[in-house]
Amino acid sequence: MTLRLAGTLFHGCSAGHGFVYIKPDGEVLPCPFLDISCGNVRERPFSELWRASPILETLRARETALKGKCGACPYRVVCGGCRARARAITGDFMQEDPSCFMGATGGGDEIP
Repeated sequence: MTLRLAGTLFHGCSAGHGFVYIKPDGEVLPCPFLDISCGNVRERPFSELWRASPILETLRARETALKGKCGACPYRVVCGGCRARARAITGDFMQEDPSCFMGATGGGDEIP
């Protein structure tokens, strides 16, 4: 119950989930630290990139798309780990965040 309530207020990592980074050259990234192109606003309208980018779609479906400990963590709704850090360490932006301090490091109980 507590996590469900927290999930209505907090959404964890915002990469591609309510936030993107547009570089000066028009390249759209999920966040400044996750250097994966979602397209370019000089070539396609932003609204189209936002709706149709497979990368952004995956990030928005993170509750079911996360892998490893993050995918099984009860805090994935309010945390989700850092997708940029996961990619930097594992090569896969949906893999677990090895530096997570929430539930993926052995917690797992509901927030009191």
